[in-house]
Amino acid sequence: MKRKSRTALPVPQAESPLRHLPLVDLLVDTKTELLELALRSGLKVFTAMLEEDRTAICGPRYAHEPERPASRAGTTPSEVVLGGRKVTIQRPRVRTTAGEVPLPTFQAMAATDPLDRRVVEQMLVGVATRQYARSLEPLGPEMKSRGTSKSAVSRRFVARTTAQLAAWQSAPLDGLDLVALLIDGVHLGDHCLIVALGIAADGQKHALGLWDGSTENATVCQGLLANLQSRGLRTDRSLLVILDGSKALRKAVRATFGEAALVQRCQVHKMRNILEYLNDRQRPWVQAILRRVYQSADVKTAQRLLVDLARRLENGASQCGRERARRPRRDPHCPDTQPLCAAAPLLGDDQRRRESPQSHASREAQRQAVAQRSDDAAVGRRGRLGGREGLPSSEGVC
Repeated sequence: MKRKSRTALPVPQAESPLRHLPLVDLLVDTKTELLELALRSGLKVFTAMLEEDRTAICGPRYAHEPERPASRAGTTPSEVVLGGRKVTIQRPRVRTTAGEVPLPTFQAMAATDPLDRRVVEQMLVGVATRQYARSLEPLGPEMKSRGTSKSAVSRRFVARTTAQLAAWQSAPLDGLDLVALLIDGVHLGDHCLIVALGIAADGQKHALGLWDGSTENATVCQGLLANLQSRGLRTDRSLLVILDGSKALRKAVRATFGEAALVQRCQVHKMRNILEYLNDRQRPWVQAILRRVYQSADVKTAQRLLVDLARRLENGASQCGRERARRPRRDPHCPDTQPLCAAAPLLGDDQRRRESPQSHASREAQRQAVAQRSDDAAVGRRGRLGGREGLPSSEGVC
């Protein structure tokens, strides 16, 4: 008799009527609600602070104080900066016989400086003016706001950066102990900005100023240096001036500093100019040698490295010229003939030095075979032409 299994069969469970939300959607919804709650809570705290200001000026509400200096005058719609935008609130009003009394808390929150600072920060991190509203914290549907349109953000950004640029260009420089001055041109579209960067005795870098122009000419650079001199830059003592090799910049520096300027060619620009004349195979090792030269503390070692580098580059250029002169050229008047090196292309000098005598002998055999085939083809063509000339003419045959 077979025994029955005592294992209980799985009981099918009814599907839960609750819908399981994805975790990502739940987190996003929770974050949005938390931000809205924080803004609403902050707005309530701000409203309570305004009411405390009014109480401090007018006294407690419904209290009979004949000697109080001001009285309550209801509320009025006003705007404050909150979360990078202007939000409309109901501002409490306080009046005296002389007129309305401003509330200190409202004056601090209604200032446009926090809004302008937020706009500049968003622009600097890469937020476009059209996407500024999306980058802010969400507001509840009952809150009214403005100041987030593309044009409003652009106006605030231009106004704030213009004011900061004007303050920077007028800052005094007499308190800086500068030992070096770097001048270079930065091209932005159709504009060329001449930028001046100073290095103090403690190694700290200071952006001194910039001047707008079309090219790196002496007039623009002279205007920049005159502005720096009027702000306190000393020109009566020795100063290391680093330039990119522009003659116009050197002329302006000489006109301003005279013999006190010790002009030095910028190493970065010099290395770029050298590497532009070389091919891709030469650039890595030439750049490594130049870096060793610039980092060398011994003048003789640096000169020796530069002389060796110049000699190697000259030898390479002469070998390249001899190689081109030895290359056979195709005769344009004889298309049937091919150069003798068609079967074996020309190799570089370094590769020839690495070849063994056997490989050289095999290439010579290939060249001779190609030459022999060319001679046989020429003899065959001449034989065919001679046979045709020896045949009797068909004109005298009846």
